Amino acid sequence: MSIHIKNISKSYRDKKALQNCTLTLNAGIYALLGPNGAGKSTLMNILAGNLLPDSGEILYQDGQAPAQNILKMGKNYRSKLGFMPQYPGMYPNFTVEYFMKYMYYLKCADKENKKSRTHGGAQTEITEILKAVELYDVRDRKIQALSGGMKQRLALAQAVLGEPSVLILDEPTAGLDPRQRISIRNYISQIALDKIVLIATHIVSDIEWIAQNVILLKQGVVVDFGSPHHLISKMDGKVWELKAEKEDLTEIQTHFRTVNLTQDEKEESIVCIRVLSDIRPAENAVCVGPSLEDYYLYVFGTET
Repeated sequence: MSIHIKNISKSYRDKKALQNCTLTLNAGIYALLGPNGAGKSTLMNILAGNLLPDSGEILYQDGQAPAQNILKMGKNYRSKLGFMPQYPGMYPNFTVEYFMKYMYYLKCADKENKKSRTHGGAQTEITEILKAVELYDVRDRKIQALSGGMKQRLALAQAVLGEPSVLILDEPTAGLDPRQRISIRNYISQIALDKIVLIATHIVSDIEWIAQNVILLKQGVVVDFGSPHHLISKMDGKVWELKAEKEDLTEIQTHFRTVNLTQDEKEESIVCIRVLSDIRPAENAVCVGPSLEDYYLYVFGTET
Protein backbone atom coordinates (compact mmCIF):
# COMPACT_ATOMS: atom_id res chain seq x y z
CA MET A 1 0.00 0.00 0.00
CA SER A 2 1.37 3.40 -0.95
CA ILE A 3 0.39 6.95 -1.89
CA HIS A 4 2.36 8.77 -4.58
CA ILE A 5 2.16 12.56 -4.44
CA LYS A 6 3.40 13.88 -7.77
CA ASN A 7 4.21 17.55 -8.42
CA ILE A 8 1.25 18.91 -6.47
CA SER A 9 0.87 22.70 -6.63
CA LYS A 10 -1.85 24.91 -5.20
CA SER A 11 -2.26 28.69 -5.07
CA TYR A 12 -4.74 31.02 -3.41
CA ARG A 13 -4.83 34.13 -5.58
CA ASP A 14 -1.21 35.33 -5.57
CA LYS A 15 -0.03 33.09 -2.69
CA LYS A 16 1.55 29.73 -3.51
CA ALA A 17 0.46 27.30 -0.81
CA LEU A 18 2.20 24.28 -2.38
CA GLN A 19 4.92 24.18 -5.03
CA ASN A 20 5.66 20.97 -6.93
CA CYS A 21 5.26 18.77 -3.85
CA THR A 22 6.45 15.21 -4.55
CA LEU A 23 6.44 12.41 -1.96
CA THR A 24 5.85 8.68 -1.64
CA LEU A 25 4.15 7.42 1.52
CA ASN A 26 4.15 3.75 2.50
CA ALA A 27 2.64 2.10 5.56
CA GLY A 28 3.87 3.87 8.69
CA ILE A 29 3.59 7.15 10.56
CA TYR A 30 4.71 10.37 8.87
CA ALA A 31 4.98 13.69 10.67
CA LEU A 32 4.29 16.86 8.71
CA LEU A 33 6.07 19.81 10.30
CA GLY A 34 6.18 23.47 9.39
CA PRO A 35 5.17 26.92 10.66
CA ASN A 36 1.73 28.42 10.10
CA GLY A 37 1.17 29.10 6.41
CA ALA A 38 3.65 26.44 5.29
CA GLY A 39 0.95 24.54 3.36
CA LYS A 40 0.33 21.64 5.76
CA SER A 41 -3.46 21.89 5.89
CA THR A 42 -3.62 22.47 2.13
CA LEU A 43 -1.65 19.28 1.47
CA MET A 44 -3.79 17.29 3.89
CA ASN A 45 -7.04 18.52 2.36
CA ILE A 46 -5.80 17.63 -1.11
CA LEU A 47 -4.84 14.17 0.15
CA ALA A 48 -8.30 13.82 1.66
CA GLY A 49 -9.93 14.76 -1.64
CA ASN A 50 -11.52 17.88 -0.14
CA LEU A 51 -9.47 20.28 -2.25
CA LEU A 52 -8.39 20.13 -5.87
CA PRO A 53 -4.76 20.88 -6.75
CA ASP A 54 -3.93 23.36 -9.50
CA SER A 55 -1.57 20.80 -11.01
CA GLY A 56 -0.11 17.39 -10.28
CA GLU A 57 -1.81 14.20 -9.12
CA ILE A 58 -2.08 11.81 -6.20
CA LEU A 59 -2.04 8.08 -6.87
CA TYR A 60 -3.12 5.31 -4.49
CA GLN A 61 -1.68 1.84 -4.89
CA ASP A 62 -2.73 -1.27 -2.99
CA GLY A 63 -0.47 -4.31 -3.32
CA GLN A 64 0.38 -5.29 -6.88
CA ALA A 65 -2.64 -3.50 -8.37
CA PRO A 66 -1.94 -0.55 -10.69
CA ALA A 67 -1.81 2.88 -9.02
CA GLN A 68 -4.99 4.93 -9.42
CA ASN A 69 -5.70 8.65 -9.25
CA ILE A 70 -7.62 9.29 -6.02
CA LEU A 71 -10.01 11.67 -7.81
CA LYS A 72 -11.01 8.95 -10.26
CA MET A 73 -11.38 6.42 -7.44
CA GLY A 74 -14.05 8.57 -5.80
CA LYS A 75 -15.84 6.82 -2.94
CA ASN A 76 -13.55 3.79 -3.30
CA TYR A 77 -10.72 5.99 -2.03
CA ARG A 78 -12.83 7.70 0.60
CA SER A 79 -13.81 4.32 2.01
CA LYS A 80 -10.14 3.77 2.81
CA LEU A 81 -9.72 7.20 4.39
CA GLY A 82 -9.96 8.55 7.92
CA PHE A 83 -9.64 12.33 8.20
CA MET A 84 -9.39 14.58 11.24
CA PRO A 85 -9.42 18.24 10.16
CA GLN A 86 -7.86 20.96 12.29
CA TYR A 87 -11.24 22.58 12.94
CA PRO A 88 -13.80 19.74 12.77
CA GLY A 89 -17.46 20.59 12.40
CA MET A 90 -19.73 18.65 14.74
CA TYR A 91 -23.43 18.61 15.57
CA PRO A 92 -23.64 20.29 19.01
CA ASN A 93 -26.96 18.65 19.99
CA PHE A 94 -25.78 15.12 19.21
CA THR A 95 -24.52 13.02 22.07
CA VAL A 96 -21.01 11.60 21.77
CA GLU A 97 -22.29 8.08 21.09
CA TYR A 98 -24.99 9.17 18.64
CA PHE A 99 -22.44 11.22 16.72
CA MET A 100 -20.16 8.19 16.47
CA LYS A 101 -23.05 6.03 15.22
CA TYR A 102 -24.01 8.70 12.70
CA MET A 103 -20.43 8.94 11.39
CA TYR A 104 -20.12 5.15 11.34
CA TYR A 105 -23.07 4.67 9.03
CA LEU A 106 -21.96 7.53 6.80
CA LYS A 107 -18.59 5.81 6.39
CA CYS A 108 -19.98 2.30 6.04
CA ALA A 109 -23.00 3.15 3.94
CA ASP A 110 -22.41 0.79 0.99
CA LYS A 111 -24.38 -2.46 0.92
CA GLU A 112 -21.38 -4.76 1.27
CA ASN A 113 -20.32 -3.06 4.47
CA LYS A 114 -23.86 -3.14 5.80
CA LYS A 115 -23.98 -6.87 5.27
CA SER A 116 -20.58 -7.54 6.79
CA ARG A 117 -20.95 -5.10 9.71
CA THR A 118 -23.91 -5.84 11.95
CA HIS A 119 -25.31 -3.29 14.39
CA GLY A 120 -23.61 -5.25 17.16
CA GLY A 121 -20.31 -5.00 15.32
CA ALA A 122 -20.73 -1.24 14.94
CA GLN A 123 -21.52 -0.81 18.62
CA THR A 124 -18.51 -2.90 19.62
CA GLU A 125 -16.17 -0.83 17.47
CA ILE A 126 -17.60 2.46 18.74
CA THR A 127 -17.31 1.32 22.34
CA GLU A 128 -13.69 0.24 21.90
CA ILE A 129 -12.70 3.52 20.26
CA LEU A 130 -14.47 5.68 22.86
CA LYS A 131 -12.71 3.78 25.62
CA ALA A 132 -9.36 4.19 23.89
CA VAL A 133 -9.75 7.99 23.64
CA GLU A 134 -11.24 8.20 27.16
CA LEU A 135 -14.70 9.36 26.11
CA TYR A 136 -16.75 6.29 26.99
CA ASP A 137 -17.80 7.70 30.36
CA VAL A 138 -19.26 10.82 28.65
CA ARG A 139 -20.89 8.95 25.75
CA ASP A 140 -24.34 10.30 26.70
CA ARG A 141 -23.18 13.90 26.98
CA LYS A 142 -24.06 16.37 24.21
CA ILE A 143 -21.16 17.63 22.12
CA GLN A 144 -21.91 21.25 23.02
CA ALA A 145 -21.18 20.38 26.66
CA LEU A 146 -17.74 18.90 25.94
CA SER A 147 -14.48 20.65 26.70
CA GLY A 148 -12.12 21.57 23.88
CA GLY A 149 -9.89 18.60 24.64
CA MET A 150 -12.86 16.23 24.60
CA LYS A 151 -13.98 17.54 21.21
CA GLN A 152 -10.45 17.02 19.93
CA ARG A 153 -10.49 13.40 21.05
CA LEU A 154 -13.94 12.90 19.54
CA ALA A 155 -12.63 14.22 16.21
CA LEU A 156 -9.88 11.61 16.36
CA ALA A 157 -12.37 8.90 17.33
CA GLN A 158 -14.55 9.50 14.26
CA ALA A 159 -11.47 9.49 12.02
CA VAL A 160 -10.48 5.94 12.98
CA LEU A 161 -13.99 4.51 12.54
CA GLY A 162 -14.22 1.76 9.94
CA GLU A 163 -10.54 0.82 10.21
CA PRO A 164 -9.26 3.13 7.43
CA SER A 165 -6.02 2.24 5.70
CA VAL A 166 -5.11 5.94 5.24
CA LEU A 167 -5.35 8.18 8.30
CA ILE A 168 -4.83 11.94 8.02
CA LEU A 169 -4.67 13.82 11.31
CA ASP A 170 -4.37 17.60 11.54
CA GLU A 171 -3.16 18.66 15.02
CA PRO A 172 -4.56 15.57 16.83
CA THR A 173 -3.11 16.49 20.24
CA ALA A 174 -3.91 20.22 20.25
CA GLY A 175 -5.65 21.26 23.47
CA LEU A 176 -4.82 18.06 25.37
CA ASP A 177 -2.99 17.91 28.66
CA PRO A 178 0.37 16.05 28.80
CA ARG A 179 -1.13 12.77 30.06
CA GLN A 180 -3.82 12.77 27.35
CA ARG A 181 -1.23 13.61 24.69
CA ILE A 182 0.85 10.59 25.68
CA SER A 183 -2.26 8.38 25.72
CA ILE A 184 -3.38 9.54 22.25
CA ARG A 185 0.17 9.26 20.91
CA ASN A 186 0.38 5.66 22.09
CA TYR A 187 -3.07 4.92 20.65
CA ILE A 188 -2.05 6.26 17.23
CA SER A 189 1.11 4.11 17.32
CA GLN A 190 -0.97 1.06 18.19
CA ILE A 191 -3.45 1.39 15.32
CA ALA A 192 -0.88 2.52 12.72
CA LEU A 193 0.86 -0.81 12.17
CA ASP A 194 -0.80 -1.47 8.80
CA LYS A 195 -1.85 2.06 7.82
CA ILE A 196 -0.46 5.16 6.17
CA VAL A 197 -0.72 7.79 8.90
CA LEU A 198 0.07 11.45 8.25
CA ILE A 199 0.14 13.75 11.28
CA ALA A 200 0.48 17.52 11.10
CA THR A 201 1.44 19.12 14.40
CA HIS A 202 3.27 21.99 16.05
CA ILE A 203 4.14 19.83 19.05
CA VAL A 204 7.39 18.31 17.83
CA SER A 205 7.86 16.14 20.91
CA ASP A 206 4.59 14.34 20.18
CA ILE A 207 5.93 12.76 17.02
CA GLU A 208 9.67 12.49 17.69
CA TRP A 209 9.26 8.98 19.14
CA ILE A 210 6.45 7.58 16.97
CA ALA A 211 7.08 8.87 13.43
CA GLN A 212 9.11 6.72 11.06
CA ASN A 213 9.68 9.73 8.81
CA VAL A 214 9.36 13.49 9.08
CA ILE A 215 8.37 15.86 6.27
CA LEU A 216 9.47 19.49 6.66
CA LEU A 217 7.34 21.93 4.68
CA LYS A 218 8.40 25.55 4.25
CA GLN A 219 6.45 28.08 2.16
CA GLY A 220 4.82 25.24 0.22
CA VAL A 221 8.08 23.42 -0.54
CA VAL A 222 9.32 20.16 0.94
CA VAL A 223 12.72 21.23 2.30
CA ASP A 224 13.67 17.97 4.03
CA PHE A 225 12.47 14.41 4.50
CA GLY A 226 13.87 11.59 6.62
CA SER A 227 13.72 9.64 9.84
CA PRO A 228 13.87 11.60 13.11
CA HIS A 229 17.27 10.05 13.84
CA HIS A 230 18.63 11.15 10.45
CA LEU A 231 17.34 14.72 10.85
CA ILE A 232 18.56 15.01 14.43
CA SER A 233 22.04 13.85 13.37
CA LYS A 234 22.30 16.95 11.16
CA MET A 235 22.47 19.02 14.35
CA ASP A 236 25.51 17.25 15.77
CA GLY A 237 27.97 19.92 16.91
CA LYS A 238 25.42 22.72 16.50
CA VAL A 239 23.59 22.72 19.86
CA TRP A 240 25.27 24.45 22.80
CA GLU A 241 24.57 25.26 26.41
CA LEU A 242 26.23 28.12 28.27
CA LYS A 243 25.82 30.33 31.29
CA ALA A 244 25.83 34.10 31.09
CA GLU A 245 24.98 37.21 33.06
CA LYS A 246 21.42 38.42 32.52
CA GLU A 247 22.74 41.74 31.26
CA ASP A 248 24.53 39.91 28.42
CA LEU A 249 21.45 37.98 27.31
CA THR A 250 20.25 40.50 24.71
CA GLU A 251 23.60 40.50 22.92
CA ILE A 252 23.70 36.69 22.87
CA GLN A 253 20.17 36.53 21.46
CA THR A 254 21.14 39.07 18.79
CA HIS A 255 23.94 36.90 17.46
CA PHE A 256 22.68 33.37 18.15
CA ARG A 257 19.36 31.53 17.91
CA THR A 258 18.21 30.90 21.47
CA VAL A 259 15.92 27.90 22.03
CA ASN A 260 15.72 27.76 25.81
CA LEU A 261 16.41 29.89 28.89
CA THR A 262 16.44 28.84 32.55
CA GLN A 263 17.37 30.57 35.75
CA ASP A 264 20.58 29.31 37.34
CA GLU A 265 19.76 27.45 40.54
CA LYS A 266 22.53 29.06 42.57
CA GLU A 267 22.96 32.60 41.24
CA GLU A 268 20.03 34.90 40.41
CA SER A 269 22.10 37.02 38.04
CA ILE A 270 23.01 34.01 35.86
CA VAL A 271 20.90 32.36 33.15
CA CYS A 272 21.47 29.00 31.47
CA ILE A 273 21.02 29.30 27.71
CA ARG A 274 20.57 26.70 24.96
CA VAL A 275 21.56 28.06 21.56
CA LEU A 276 21.89 26.81 17.99
CA SER A 277 25.12 27.75 16.25
CA ASP A 278 27.50 26.35 13.66
CA ILE A 279 30.39 27.67 15.77
CA ARG A 280 31.07 27.75 19.52
CA PRO A 281 29.07 30.78 20.75
CA ALA A 282 31.24 31.43 23.82
CA GLU A 283 34.33 30.07 25.53
CA ASN A 284 32.28 28.45 28.29
CA ALA A 285 29.76 26.90 25.85
CA VAL A 286 29.39 23.13 26.00
CA CYS A 287 28.23 21.08 23.00
CA VAL A 288 25.18 18.97 23.91
CA GLY A 289 23.01 16.32 22.28
CA PRO A 290 20.42 17.67 19.82
CA SER A 291 16.69 16.96 19.56
CA LEU A 292 14.20 17.07 16.71
CA GLU A 293 12.88 20.35 18.08
CA ASP A 294 16.40 21.81 17.75
CA TYR A 295 16.45 20.84 14.07
CA TYR A 296 12.95 22.26 13.56
CA LEU A 297 14.02 25.61 15.00
CA TYR A 298 17.27 25.53 13.04
CA VAL A 299 15.37 25.11 9.75
CA PHE A 300 12.49 27.48 10.37
CA GLY A 301 14.05 30.05 12.71
CA THR A 302 11.89 33.08 13.33
CA GLU A 303 9.11 31.70 11.07
CA THR A 304 7.98 29.59 14.04
